[in-house]
Amino acid sequence: MFVSLRLSLIFLIIVTFCVMPAKAKRLEAGKGWSKPFTIDRRPPTDLNRDRSIDILDLVIVAKQFGQSGNELVGDLNDDGIVNILDLVVIVKQFGRLIVMAPRQNQFEKIGVTVEEKVRLRQAFHQLTQSDLNPSIIKQAENLLDDLSWQPKTSSYHQLMLNYPNPFNPETWIPYQLSFPTNVRFSVYDSTGKLVRRLLLGYKTAGFHNSPKDAVYWNGRDQSGQVVASGVYYGVLETGEDFKVSSQYQTMVLLK
Repeated sequence: MFVSLRLSLIFLIIVTFCVMPAKAKRLEAGKGWSKPFTIDRRPPTDLNRDRSIDILDLVIVAKQFGQSGNELVGDLNDDGIVNILDLVVIVKQFGRLIVMAPRQNQFEKIGVTVEEKVRLRQAFHQLTQSDLNPSIIKQAENLLDDLSWQPKTSSYHQLMLNYPNPFNPETWIPYQLSFPTNVRFSVYDSTGKLVRRLLLGYKTAGFHNSPKDAVYWNGRDQSGQVVASGVYYGVLETGEDFKVSSQYQTMVLLK
């Protein structure tokens, strides 16, 4: 009986030290004895799940810049708001990998709306004001250039500086069209929220810079309420579906 008990103990030891580690390795490889599974070792900052933390992950965070809530993918530090701290979390994981800034058409491929472009502009502007690695700052500056929305050609539409600026409560925004087209002017606040949309109709080519011909905004939102003091962004949108955006202009309402 004693010998039988001893043999049983030896058998348990063999199972523990030989069989169980083998099972653990099989499970980790996704080849378990029951239901297979895989272990996702990708870091949470790999937001687009391409196994690389780069400028595209930063764009995903910046698209939500200034927003607050409980389920924002860009809120990496879980403080309820997407701000410069979340941008820094991404940037600090770039390591030595220096990625060239995407060109404008690459932003279109990842689906950036006009509202999100305003947030991106705000986000990358704050990055350029930070004390991060100079190479990262250079990337942010390149992105700011790409987010100017002004095609690098002289034969395109152009939005000019508004006057007066700062203004209270009204301002005029001149623009130039290289060919006749439908025109719409949209105003966004500093968080990227649409404030006012002005349908200007079909306009002829040339300069539209007189008080009667330029875009006129009276400092009111879509419901007719006077907006608060602050920074606003004006965007000239053209084409049949208004998907062509000229460069934006920063307008300061100061009461």
